[in-house]
Amino acid sequence: MRSGVETDFLVLGTGDDQPGFEKLGTHLPVSVRGGQVQVQDSQGFFAPFHKAWWKMEAKEHAESGDLTASGTPDSVIEGIESPYTSGRSVVAINIKDAATYDSFLTTFLKVQQASDISGSVAVMHGAAFQSFRIGNNVYHLGVLPWWTRLTLWFMQVPWLASVLVMAIAFLIAIWARIWLRQHARKRLQMDEN
Repeated sequence: MRSGVETDFLVLGTGDDQPGFEKLGTHLPVSVRGGQVQVQDSQGFFAPFHKAWWKMEAKEHAESGDLTASGTPDSVIEGIESPYTSGRSVVAINIKDAATYDSFLTTFLKVQQASDISGSVAVMHGAAFQSFRIGNNVYHLGVLPWWTRLTLWFMQVPWLASVLVMAIAFLIAIWARIWLRQHARKRLQMDEN
């Protein structure tokens, strides 16, 4: 992987034989080496808390416990923003060993369009994926219309929407007062004539 290249990357292999995993180093939320799973610090709002893992639910995040509760995973799929180019992605697929490759491929092809694979990390045990999100790091790809960008921005800072509504209401009140005074003066001048 070269820095400065404006492209997305797919890194596929086992943790011990794929040099791409080592080059990504601490950028990946989970590393699997020699059968050992290590969860990196999320560096986000939840970094002070030890349980920064959430199992992805339809409408809410619920604590899921430790990633290794079911033992060493057969494979781990991770998605991160490229550390080399902002707005680009790196997807790392770490398979435990060559013997689990066929099982991974069969399961992946079966569920790739389902919500089984979501969040920043998806872990496969047997023939099922479990998805997790680490921390609150979010990045966006592509170009959105200005109104969608504005909506997303207000979702990130919701208090600003109320401040903006109050400011607009204040400006409308000032304008309405000036307009009503002008009309009142015109009416008084018509009454005098």
